[in-house]
Amino acid sequence: MSSPVFSTVECDFEEAAGTSEVKSRTVVAPGTHRVVAIWVVDNDGITLDGTNFTDLSVETAAAVEIASQSTIATTLVAKTPVNQALLGTPINREFSAGDAIVFKKTDSGSGAAVTGSIVVLLEQVR
Repeated sequence: MSSPVFSTVECDFEEAAGTSEVKSRTVVAPGTHRVVAIWVVDNDGITLDGTNFTDLSVETAAAVEIASQSTIATTLVAKTPVNQALLGTPINREFSAGDAIVFKKTDSGSGAAVTGSIVVLLEQVR
C-alpha cells in the first residue's frame, strides 16, 4: 500500500475591522485531492464579540461552504491554530488541479481586524 500524498493551500489575511474580503487560491497539485483539515491562525488574536464580529469561511468555487469560524462566541488566541470542523460530504471537499478554493472574511457590525491565515490540508484521492 502506498503512502498518502498531502499538500497545503494557504491564504493570508491582513484586513482591517469593517473590511469584508473574498480571496481564492488555485490548487496546483496534480490529481484529485480531498480537504482533510483546515486551521485558522490569527497573529494578534481576536476577542469574541456578540455585536462586532468576523466570520472566516472556506468554500468551493460553487459556493459550497466546507468550514467556518466566527468570533461571535469564540476567542482566537494569538498564534494558536484552531482546527475547523469540516462541513458537507467528502465529495464536496474534493478539488482537482486548477480548481479554486475560496476564502472569505465577512464582518458584522464593525467586525474585527484579522492578521493571520487559513491553511487547508489536502490528501490525494486514490
